[in-house]
Amino acid sequence: MIRHRLSQRQRAKCTCTSAAAASALGRLMVAMAIGWSLVACASPAEIELAGAADSKLVGLPAQEFSLEDQDGNTVSLSGLRDQWVVLYFYSDADTPGCKCDATKFTQVLVDLGDIDVTAYGIGGFSTMNNKYFIEKYALGVDLLSDMDHEAGYLYGACAAPDTGSDEPVPTCSATVIVGPDGVVRYHWPMVVPKNHVRRVRDKLAELQAAPQ
Repeated sequence: MIRHRLSQRQRAKCTCTSAAAASALGRLMVAMAIGWSLVACASPAEIELAGAADSKLVGLPAQEFSLEDQDGNTVSLSGLRDQWVVLYFYSDADTPGCKCDATKFTQVLVDLGDIDVTAYGIGGFSTMNNKYFIEKYALGVDLLSDMDHEAGYLYGACAAPDTGSDEPVPTCSATVIVGPDGVVRYHWPMVVPKNHVRRVRDKLAELQAAPQ
């Protein structure tokens, strides 16, 4: 059974915030560590696996946030305990890559009713823009408005602002799976759009099948 929910802005403070931000800034370094020649010939799954291995979020309590969905409803992550949750951070709403991932989240997570998960897309766009995007592409996944990049910062999809600047680094693509216990079970700090949603679904099925 699939559930869709989203949430409203609420500033959250945590001890692992710097690690999450470092993850966003460290993506380029991950690619460099692998070696550009290896990245060029690596499969999307291998590239994502290398990024996931560098995550500092797995095993930690998922950080609280509250954001508004496309209809102005408020949902807090703490209100989703006892549920499997997928958070997909997208960098731009109306681009081919983002549209592809959003529609595939709809197809894979919503149309296939054999997987129990609550799915959210999160980006730095207004509720109005998100509503337009959902209607334009007939999405079955709700979108959260993270205009202040608060959730993006907590989950490594957005780095902290530079000193003297009021603007954070724009949101990058990242995906997080949160378990029913409120703990981060898996984190993709580096997303390759091709077949990414299928890999998320496979990992979710693997985690749900494991002894809890």
